[in-house]
Amino acid sequence: PCHHLAYPYGDFNQTVRDAAEETGFLTACSTRWGHNRPGDDCFTLYRIGVGNLGRLLDFKRVLGEPPPLWKYYWLRLKSNLNARKNNLTSK
Repeated sequence: PCHHLAYPYGDFNQTVRDAAEETGFLTACSTRWGHNRPGDDCFTLYRIGVGNLGRLLDFKRVLGEPPPLWKYYWLRLKSNLNARKNNLTSK
C-alpha cells in the first residue's frame, strides 16, 4: 500500500487535506519550498527543491541543516503569500 501522497501539482485545500488523512495516508506534501519542523502538520509538508546541482557539496548543502529560524519563518511566509497570490489570480 501507498502511505504517502504528493498533491498533484501541489494543489490542496483543507478539504483535500482532510480527505488525504481520512483515506489513510500517513503524510502528504505540497510543492511549497521549505524545511519541516517537529510538530508541523504531516498533511501539509514542505519540500526541498533539488534541481540540476552541479556538485555533491551543493547537494549536501541543500539537504543539510535547515536555515536559521528567522529565515525559515521568512521563507515560509513568502511561500504562503505566493500561494495566496496564485489562488487569487487563478480565480
